[in-house]
Amino acid sequence: MAETVLKLVSDTNAPAPAPLPAPASAVPAPAHEIPLQLPAACGDVDHEGLRLFDRRVGAAIAEMTGGLSPAALALAYTDWALHLASAPGKRTELALKAMFGAREFAAHMLNPAAPTAFEAEGPVTGDERFRNPGWSRWPYSIWREGFLRTQQWWHEATCNVPGMAPHHADVV
Repeated sequence: MAETVLKLVSDTNAPAPAPLPAPASAVPAPAHEIPLQLPAACGDVDHEGLRLFDRRVGAAIAEMTGGLSPAALALAYTDWALHLASAPGKRTELALKAMFGAREFAAHMLNPAAPTAFEAEGPVTGDERFRNPGWSRWPYSIWREGFLRTQQWWHEATCNVPGMAPHHADVV
């Protein structure tokens, strides 16, 4: 099929379209028009301007990370991932919880009117997201159930990991 398409295209007598010109913003300015002023000595560098630049970048990063250091986040995540990877018992526990949770969730999807373990326990203390009675009706009860089960599984995946620093568990 590909050979046929290539042959059909090559048999046409139409001239090849001219290449489109590059947008003006993509064309670099000639080298002689770029102002280049290197400081004569290290003392001539605008240190205050560079520090301001550093502070602005730091503020943007803090806004993205909720005020936490990206290095601290990376350390916490790495601590969690490496200790979880070296804890086959914890991984097996999580796999079993996921399997049984999926079975219970499937049962709930087949009979959404039946009360669930999460309904009996109620939402996490202080969590008002699912207090509205509408969350007990289909299809919202399925969304609520799936969300709460996933939230609980991730909580268990990030807590009580053998060898993990307690502070890193709080971050993760």
